[in-house]
Amino acid sequence: MRDLPDIPGGVWEYKVELKHRGCWGYRAPEGYADVLLNVKERRGTIAARRLAKTKGEGIYRLVKLLRSSDYITSSDVLKVDSSTYLVEMTVLPEFTVVMEFIDLEGVLDMTALLNGGVEVYNFVSDGISGDQIIRRLRERPDVSILRLSRFPADRNSIYRKRLEGVVSLLLTPHEREIIRSAKLMGYFDLPRKVGLESLADEYDTSKMAISITIRRAIKKLLDVI
Repeated sequence: MRDLPDIPGGVWEYKVELKHRGCWGYRAPEGYADVLLNVKERRGTIAARRLAKTKGEGIYRLVKLLRSSDYITSSDVLKVDSSTYLVEMTVLPEFTVVMEFIDLEGVLDMTALLNGGVEVYNFVSDGISGDQIIRRLRERPDVSILRLSRFPADRNSIYRKRLEGVVSLLLTPHEREIIRSAKLMGYFDLPRKVGLESLADEYDTSKMAISITIRRAIKKLLDVI
């Protein structure tokens, strides 16, 4: 892992991949993944809402894990579909990594994803506050930084990453490909540049199949609004 260059001030985008030993996420069921939708301080705890994906018995193992963790003061799981859930929890701040980001005023925005026990944080910050966070993470004995990068911030990119995290959890690879192609070809433009027939020809399938795929994908996204 390379060190970041010493660049004071300015606005930067950071990406940190880490493992947080002892955290519930480090022991999450196999195949579990989530994206952090929002987080805030509440009466001495950290309240977080996550969009989660897990299959089979994974949700039952997750609920058991959340209820058995003595630093999680409350939790609730709401089913969205057969493998997607909204997970809400309140956690004691000293047991979180996200507190490192909330604690500094220089952080403008952030996203957080959990997949396979690895936490991935993207955040936009002035260089001084961002470097403080990295130093604090490196000083924590329960945190191992796996990868670290920093580059000039694109304020829009952090919002794209948040949306990409949600979309990757909700939609199948095929649904994502169809939606992406429909967007690029102008199906969602006003007025439309192409119709279902053009999309069907692109994938050598029927207009009905394309229509069902698009409607199913849009419904999944609307279900979490």
